[in-house]
Amino acid sequence: MAEEVRKSSRVMWLLGVGFIVLCIFWALSIFGVLPLTYAEVKTPRELELFLNSPKDNMRGVKVNGHFLELGKRPSLQILKGYEDYMFLMRPYRQVMLKSRNMTRSEVFDFCTNINAAGLDDLREKVQEGKGYTPVWGGTIHEKKIEIIKVTLFSYLVVGLSEKAVFLSQVELAGRLGMDDSLILQRIIPVQRQWYEQFMSSEAAGREYPLTYILPMKDQLISWLAGHRS
Repeated sequence: MAEEVRKSSRVMWLLGVGFIVLCIFWALSIFGVLPLTYAEVKTPRELELFLNSPKDNMRGVKVNGHFLELGKRPSLQILKGYEDYMFLMRPYRQVMLKSRNMTRSEVFDFCTNINAAGLDDLREKVQEGKGYTPVWGGTIHEKKIEIIKVTLFSYLVVGLSEKAVFLSQVELAGRLGMDDSLILQRIIPVQRQWYEQFMSSEAAGREYPLTYILPMKDQLISWLAGHRS
């Protein structure tokens, strides 16, 4: 009888230790130390494979210093006539934060053309109200708006809420009044051109950090300059 008690105690002890170890590994993964609940992406081509996964639920990914969750949603809900999926993006495990809707080109541009430290630095400057230059400023719906460029196709916007808001080009265009047909006509072709040239270049196979910038007009800012004051 005593021997059975000792064996039972030993089994319970081993199960307890195993559970504690499992919890430690899970916690390390959640905080980004171990890649158990997320993927690590080292190159743009690896990011392409991640985005092309048949899964459409929110999944964790570490890329260029960013720690994100990315998922898919039908484009019909965001941009009618857009042929690809739209992607949802938010900081990893930050379920209380609103996910941003982004095109494939916008995801690649954001993950490539600014790292996490650069984004934090820019956001801090905007919050302090100094050390940055807006690419556009004006009044929309009686609100004073400032738009600060983050990457080719993403911005920090001051004036839409109490704090600066991060928005992709397509989502911001929609919020500022550009209709879907005009977005498809003016913004999407430029984004697609950048994406196709980027993914066909040698840079797409290099490890992050890297940038890929082409000399192209910002179609949203150009539209705002002609239609808003």
